[in-house]
Amino acid sequence: MKKYYTVKETSQLLGVSTNTVYSYLQEGKLEAKRIMLIFIKPQLTTRPIMDIL
Repeated sequence: MKKYYTVKETSQLLGVSTNTVYSYLQEGKLEAKRIMLIFIKPQLTTRPIMDIL
């Protein structure tokens, strides 16, 4: 299992839209880290995702 997931990957894992994932982030249901690549993208740790599943 990957250590980090993008918002898009997380939405696919949870079966929700990317907007829902962003809502979960704002509500504190998921934790995210910003990792500098070419663009800054929220990366989601696997533990909070597994808690939702």
